[in-house]
Amino acid sequence: MEMVDIPSIGRNYTWYIPNGKAKSRLDMFLTSFEWLQHWSGNRQYVLDKNISDHFTLVLKSKVENWGPKPFRFLDIWHEDKDFGSFI
Repeated sequence: MEMVDIPSIGRNYTWYIPNGKAKSRLDMFLTSFEWLQHWSGNRQYVLDKNISDHFTLVLKSKVENWGPKPFRFLDIWHEDKDFGSFI
């Protein structure tokens, strides 16, 4: 199927038996090569285990700098008497 496994950061396994005798990498993000070319710099992080016997996986991509964020405010702020002095 030509799927690519995104590199993992953290643990080498995503599931284990509580006694620690069996560990396995059952969970992963699989993508196509074309997707990786378009969205490069992705990593999958293996986080701490919660209730389940599987560890949580998070897919993160590199941070893009889109430039400065525009200033926004609600029109209702004009009705506040302290708005002018606050700005």
